[in-house]
Amino acid sequence: TNSTGNTFNVLGNTLFEADASGIASFIDNGTSTFTIAPIVQQYLTNNVWHYVSSPVSGALSGVYTGIWLRTFDELTDSWNANITGTGIPLTPAMKGYAAWAPTNPATVLFNGSLNNGSYSIPITAQSSGSNNGWNLVGNPYPSSLNWDAAGWGKSAIDNTIYYYSGNSGMSNYYYYVGSGTAPFVAANNGTNEIPPQQGFFVHATTNGTLSVNNNARIHSG
Repeated sequence: TNSTGNTFNVLGNTLFEADASGIASFIDNGTSTFTIAPIVQQYLTNNVWHYVSSPVSGALSGVYTGIWLRTFDELTDSWNANITGTGIPLTPAMKGYAAWAPTNPATVLFNGSLNNGSYSIPITAQSSGSNNGWNLVGNPYPSSLNWDAAGWGKSAIDNTIYYYSGNSGMSNYYYYVGSGTAPFVAANNGTNEIPPQQGFFVHATTNGTLSVNNNARIHSG
């Protein structure tokens, strides 16, 4: 953590690492300057879907070259075709994606300015099907988030997060019901702690906005 009032200057290279054992976490409450844009790693095990998001500004789909990448369409309540272009911006900052490394574990390298400050993303409930309102969003920061912390704006959405356990089927989603609405942790260990670069689903009752700021950031194991 770079504490409030501190200045953190890096003149050389910066690498926030990730591997099978864990992922780096950085919270900037002061002022950080990187002469060379930092690199943030994202580790993906192979042959399983991961819900992911970008921790830096300006990232393009090409960081997932050789990895299947797709978005979820609330309007049709279905997954879109895999993204094939390499120059598609991974925006807005809180957008979630599904990624699959088909052959071997993969390490994605995000290179750019670390996301810091306030972010928001439109949330829709427009699908004509019975399962409308499902939006895949993501943690925009290089640190974890506390779903129960101050700093969230949850307009028109249920106070619950859902993220994938890696096994097929709806029964294999982790979920957590936020405080103030009968807090409950599911049997498959959903928690209020959203890891760095983690994508997750929220459910909208009407069109609205999900927003977050620095007050929701935490370090988490």
